[in-house]
This record gives sequence, C-alpha cells and structure tokens, in this order.
Amino acid sequence: MQIAPHEENATELLARLRSAGVSIWAKDGDVRVRAPKGLLNETDRRALKKWRSELLLTIDAEEFTPKARQARKAPILEPRRSSGPAPLSMEQERLWVLDQLSTAGSAYNVPATVRIEGDLDLGALADCFAEIVRRHEILRTRFVAHDGSPEQIIDPPGGISIELLDLSAMPEAERQSASRKAVATVARKRFDLSKETPIRVGVIRHSASEHVMVLTIHHIATDGWSTGVLLREVAMLYGAFVEGAGSPLPDLPVQYADYAQWQRDWLRGAALDRQLDYWRRQRRRADVAQPANGPSPPGGSDLSRAQPCAASSRRSQRGGECAGEARRTDAVHGAAGRPAIRAGAVQRQSRMWSLEPRLRAASMQQWKD
Repeated sequence: MQIAPHEENATELLARLRSAGVSIWAKDGDVRVRAPKGLLNETDRRALKKWRSELLLTIDAEEFTPKARQARKAPILEPRRSSGPAPLSMEQERLWVLDQLSTAGSAYNVPATVRIEGDLDLGALADCFAEIVRRHEILRTRFVAHDGSPEQIIDPPGGISIELLDLSAMPEAERQSASRKAVATVARKRFDLSKETPIRVGVIRHSASEHVMVLTIHHIATDGWSTGVLLREVAMLYGAFVEGAGSPLPDLPVQYADYAQWQRDWLRGAALDRQLDYWRRQRRRADVAQPANGPSPPGGSDLSRAQPCAASSRRSQRGGECAGEARRTDAVHGAAGRPAIRAGAVQRQSRMWSLEPRLRAASMQQWKD
C-alpha cells in the first residue's frame, strides 16, 4: 500500500516558515511576507498563495492570544503632568473639523430642557453650575487652533452666567408659545469654540412657582448619556446648596483632557497601525456592505430636520448604573460609540427625572410641548 504524502496546512506552513526566519503578518487585508534572499522557493510561494485566506484567519486569531493581548495592553490612564494646552481626542478632533466646515451652525449642539415646579433659588442654581464647571474641566475648555492644529485650552474655574427670561406677565396661551420659541432660539445658537466655553444655561420663568431650565452643551464636550449624568449631579448639588451644605460629590481623579492625552500617546505608531489593520481586514471581508444612511440634506444638518428622541426605561436604568463609573472618570464627556442625542434635537421624555435631593419641594421633569 502506498501512503500519500502529508499535505501541509496553513497553520503548519506559517509555523515552518516563521521558524526558518520568515516574517509573515497581515496588513490592509492581505498577507505580507519578508524573507532573506533565496530562503523561499517556488513551492513555498505557491503554498502562500493557496492558503492566503486561511493564513489571514490564523493571523487574526493570534490577535486574541494571551501573549498578544498583553503586548497590546493599553497603558494606565493617569492625570497629565502638564497644566498647559492638551491635544484633542480623536473623537473631538473629528467634531472640531466638522465645526470648522459646518454651514449648519448649531448642528452639534446637545440641548436639554427641564421643567422645575416649585420655588427656585437662582443663586443656588448658579452655585451648582459654578461647581459643575469647576469639577469638569471640559466645560471650561476652549478649542483653539495653533499652527493649524487644535488644542484644548482649559480656563480657570469661575462662575457661569445664567440668563433669565421672565414670561410670567404674559397670558397662558402666549406664554407657552413664547417659551417654546425661546427654547428653540437658545438651542440653535452656535458656539464659538475658540472663544467661549461649550456650555450655556438659561432659565425661563413661567410663574413664581414654574420655570424651565435650558441647558445646551456642544457635542465636543458631551453626549446624550453624559448629559443625563450631569443633570443628576446638578440636582444633588442644588439639594445640598439650598440647605447651606457643601458639595456632596468627590473630585474626579482624571479629566477628559487626561483621556485625550492618554489616547494620543497610546494610539500611534505600531499600536495605531495594528488597530487600523484589524478593522480594515474585517471591512474587506464583510459579505454585505453596510447600507448607506441616504444622501445628506442640502446645506448639511439643520434643527428643522431634527427628530425628537425618547430614552427607554432600559436605557435610563443603564444610565443610573453607569453614573458612578462615569463620575470616577469624566462624567461630562461619554466614551466613543455611546449613543448620543441627534444633533440639535431637543430631548423629550415623558418620565420624571429621578432626583433624590429636593428642589425646595419642587419637581423636575423633561420639558414637553
């Protein structure tokens, strides 16, 4: 009986060639080979071509071995050593470029409105936001171009101006209409990111016992999830300040500028190439291309095209579970990939905000038409 010779598979081919001193890796969705002159023969070249797809899968699998995981482990996130300008994160830089090119003006504003029923202490509310912007550096940050590249300039802590619009003298029907128009006007007002900080706060007075707070933050400093965390912090601070107590919130160990510096230090060179190569390979292997969202409207995004969005109870519960973790880092700017309020859409929810501290027996709920 004649036994057929064993045919080398992709794993064996990879192991044999590497042990002989051949470098084999994947880049841009293809197998790359570097070998000393004369080491590879024609049979090896044919085998590499034959097993190309299997070699790519094998190399991909190597990315998830314990040794590979340890080699690409991200460094520990720590506070920056410098107090000077900081780089933008990759997510922030994308938004900054879009802001520079945008013709829509307020397309990346993230507004939220909160109805306040009961007595409102404007002084205590102003103290709340002064503490909020002290606590979160990202909310007192300007984004300034230096030699063509943006930098984060963190301003010293200070007070925040709360603009009051008093509509209490108007008849009820006129007051509701004027209030909605005022909210839309505030939400559409564009931020000049190089000259002003990315947060605005206003209060509309309907009566002595009914107000609407309008909070607008640029998307470069927040997202929808983080805005919810921020409002919970405001409620906690207000409950303490109206009683004459200090802040119940601990200082944050790191700020968003620390994260941006950490990301830039880590994701460069080989670490960045490895991440990009992996996702390029996944994209090229996709059997079905992702459907496009459709053509962009003429002139870019606009508030008039924004659609209201509602948060489900499941998402609301998740926000509460994550609030503690966010406060340990930077509660105001969410991680990349987290769902965010659509640009310019005034968030509308029927549920009440879960606010443990009392607003002098006031209740707060999302503004509804």
